[in-house]
Amino acid sequence: MEIKIITIFCICYDYLKDINFKEDSQCKINTAEIMTVALTATKYFGGNYERSRHFFESYGYMRMLSKSQFNRRLNKIDIAIWQGLFDIITQNFKSKNSEQAYIIDTFSSTCLS
Repeated sequence: MEIKIITIFCICYDYLKDINFKEDSQCKINTAEIMTVALTATKYFGGNYERSRHFFESYGYMRMLSKSQFNRRLNKIDIAIWQGLFDIITQNFKSKNSEQAYIIDTFSSTCLS
């Protein structure tokens, strides 16, 4: 899990650096860290940002913002930044998937309740 989290951070950090993203000088944690917490929430915590935020804070991975500060920073990230990041990840996956084989999960999660 730790290696995957570090990989997520590095991808986000390098992507933001490549697009010349400018951080506010007053930020306590950078945007790559915010993105890492959000993406970790989707991968390991069922999309629960609060659990992910608490995880990072508890294990000392990074100095964490309050819940409201985190949500403000997360919502401030432009959708074009997310789209660009996902486009790069998609292209990378496609280049490594020479068979062009995909699995589609059609089982709705709402059917589980």
